[in-house]
Amino acid sequence: MEIIAGPFAIVAVVLAVGGLAKLAKPEPSGATLRSLGIPASAVLVRVLALCEIAIAIAALAFGGTLGALAVSAAFGAFTLMMYLLVRRGSTASCGCFGQAEAPPGPLHVGLNAICASVAAAAAALDVIDMKTLLGDQPANGVPMVLLVGTGSAATIAMFTVFGRLSAPIDTGTVRTFSINT
Repeated sequence: MEIIAGPFAIVAVVLAVGGLAKLAKPEPSGATLRSLGIPASAVLVRVLALCEIAIAIAALAFGGTLGALAVSAAFGAFTLMMYLLVRRGSTASCGCFGQAEAPPGPLHVGLNAICASVAAAAAALDVIDMKTLLGDQPANGVPMVLLVGTGSAATIAMFTVFGRLSAPIDTGTVRTFSINT
C-alpha cells in the first residue's frame, strides 16, 4: 500500500545508513554490545552491519510483508538493546551510526520503537516496492526521493544531535562560581 511507503522508505534508509556507518567504524557498536554482555568483535559488528544493509536494500527493492517485518525486527532489537542500556544506567555510546553519538536515553528507545512500528505497519499493509512507488509519482519520483532523503537525515539527526541533548546529565561534579562586586 502506498500510504505507508514513504515513511517506511525513511526507516529503511536509516537502517541502511546505520549499517554503512557500523561497517566503517565498528568499535562503538561493539562496545555497546559488550556492555550488554554480548561478546562482540569488529568482525561480528561488520557482519551485523552487512545484515542491516541487506535487509534495508531488499525491503526497498522488493517491498512486501517479509522485508518490512525484517526491518521491524531489526528496530525491535535496537529498541530492546537501548531499553536495557537505559535501565542499567549505561553511559556508553549507543553506537547507532558507528561513532560516539550519545549515551542511550529515552529518546533512543522511543525513536527505535517508532521505527519498528512504522515497519510493522508497512508489513501489515503489504508495502509496495520503491520502483513501483516512484513510477506512480510526479516528476519521475524526484520529489519523493528528496522527501525520503530529508526525512532520513532528520531521523538520523534525532538519533545523534538530539540524542546528545537528551542524554542524562552528569550530576557527579558540581561547579560553583561567584561574582565579586
